[in-house]
Amino acid sequence: MEEKIIYEHRDIKVSNVRAVFGDKTFSMSNITSVMFIKIPKVIRLYGVTIIFFAITIYYVSKDSSATWQIPTAIFLALIGALLIIFDRQKYAVRIGTAGGEINAIILKSESEIKSIVDSLNEAIIKRG
Repeated sequence: MEEKIIYEHRDIKVSNVRAVFGDKTFSMSNITSVMFIKIPKVIRLYGVTIIFFAITIYYVSKDSSATWQIPTAIFLALIGALLIIFDRQKYAVRIGTAGGEINAIILKSESEIKSIVDSLNEAIIKRG
């Protein structure tokens, strides 16, 4: 069977024979399903910042003469706010095989992930 490239961008290549995502290669004959996945944002990072902020506020309320604790609490609150503001949504191509499911690639571009999923589905259809 002649290999026909369906999608190629950076280190991602999808053909009717195989799919290459950087250093991971999948044979199209082994792929049973392809899914677009929206990865939930990581809340743990925000939780840690809030815990540090709460601990600092506790010590400020316990000993009001410690002037370094108020700027520290404000600094930690700003870090938490910046993490929440600048944390971008991530998307993945999830490939199903006989061995299970794997996130083949994770990117911040929803349109690029959708293009890859469409290309993989097209490759599966062309393969028959």
